[in-house]
Amino acid sequence: MTKNLLMAVFAILMLASCGKYGRKATIDRDCTGTYLEINNKDYLVCNPSMINSYPDGTSLKVKYNTVPECRASSDTFFCELYHKNYGSIEITEIK
Repeated sequence: MTKNLLMAVFAILMLASCGKYGRKATIDRDCTGTYLEINNKDYLVCNPSMINSYPDGTSLKVKYNTVPECRASSDTFFCELYHKNYGSIEITEIK
């Protein structure tokens, strides 16, 4: 019984640590960055070049990984807008 429980917990942890697959996302851009809206929550995209060719408002299915924060960009500018977000992501695949 204990062995089965440990294997089940291990399997769940392995699945939870993988990237998210095929989530429907909508592109939202402003002066603070590029965001994907997933389940009514915006996530800052750390690699926006993956979706530069898609216009704002486009719905996509994406695979992504959550990251603690985006690396600093060499593009520095001043923006006073606050864009509430629920974390940072890196897109790994667009379907």
